[in-house]
Amino acid sequence: MGGSVRNSMFVALAMATAATAARAGDPHCQHQEVGELVASADGPTIVTDGEINGQPVRLTIDTGSDVTMLSRNSAKELHLPMRGLGGDDVAGVGGASRRYSVTVKSLRVGNMEERGGEIVASGRSVGAAQGSLGVRFLTQSDVEFDLPHGKVRFFRPGTCEGDQVVYWGEAYAVEPLLPTPGYELLVNVKVDGRPVTAQLDTGSEVSVLTPHGAARAGVSLGSRGVVKAGKIEGSGHEKVTSYVNMFDSFSFGDETIKDARLWIADLFHADMVMDTARSFMPERELDAPDMLLGADFFKSHRVYVSLKQRKVYVSYEGGPVFQPESPPPAVKP
Repeated sequence: MGGSVRNSMFVALAMATAATAARAGDPHCQHQEVGELVASADGPTIVTDGEINGQPVRLTIDTGSDVTMLSRNSAKELHLPMRGLGGDDVAGVGGASRRYSVTVKSLRVGNMEERGGEIVASGRSVGAAQGSLGVRFLTQSDVEFDLPHGKVRFFRPGTCEGDQVVYWGEAYAVEPLLPTPGYELLVNVKVDGRPVTAQLDTGSEVSVLTPHGAARAGVSLGSRGVVKAGKIEGSGHEKVTSYVNMFDSFSFGDETIKDARLWIADLFHADMVMDTARSFMPERELDAPDMLLGADFFKSHRVYVSLKQRKVYVSYEGGPVFQPESPPPAVKP
């Protein structure tokens, strides 16, 4: 690799709020909330407002991005000097983009602050957000995405075990987090009863299957009922042709959604590199998931990621889950 970016954790989380019981009548299980962000919908995108060096920024809440990032043009607008990182690229939808390191004096979001850290500048802006708040920040501790109520909360679970972390007390489904070499949040879901590996990606406006994921569910781009839907754009330079298909079912743990109308797109086809040591054929640069479980799923669910247990708990809160619209969405890295 041609360089690296130091990704420091926050100097300190905000002062912990009063501990709240995770389950009524269970005084031994205590949740300690240690931080909170206000999350809002900017069209189909989930965003939060913050400050970099005292200057206001709007950031996408993006569990699909490894690190906190700014677009290159936003870094320039904020007068942040960028340092190139050699041959390192950021892989994303539509291809890879050159990345740069940006040192910031302070990054504030919600009631939390990071001082003297480094973030990545790469690619171009998609939508109104100037950058994205990545999964390394979002998984400093157990994290709850309560987008139906406009909040992202951070917890120290203390002595709480199992489903005691579902402190709101509603019915839930659960899936274990799959082991990964990085920070990706991967789970197994089922599409038409077939297992599919899905990445939890709040930065993707909608949930999208890759052709490989659709094939695992027995559907190809030439299957009856698959409709061509236009182009999807991401942070890279290429636009990706998208399709829509009505699947019989989508399941997350014990929760099953019937008649799930999902996008299909070859999101990562442009993320290819030449390996001249072995051949002159392009090869995939990253081990891509079969599906991105996007913001549409999070908007209709309460999602608790337990790092301690390595599990993800979800509770359906109401409203449509998968609802492809026209024109096709923007899908971020």
